[in-house]
Amino acid sequence: MGNKAIGSLIKNKRLAKNISTKEIAKGLTASEKKYIQYESGELSIYIDDLFAIANILDVSIQELLNAYSK
Repeated sequence: MGNKAIGSLIKNKRLAKNISTKEIAKGLTASEKKYIQYESGELSIYIDDLFAIANILDVSIQELLNAYSK
């Protein structure tokens, strides 16, 4: 369940902050298309991107990792 759980969490956090997928992708090593695949759980998130997403969304990396491990 890891990829889908973390993807769902980052999508919910992004929507709550009213941030577009395009805005998030600008801060990553990934394209917008790839970021959307992260949110859907289709792709595993690179660790560099995971830290960037946590920073952009102002959430702890531990919260994201906890979602992955559930």
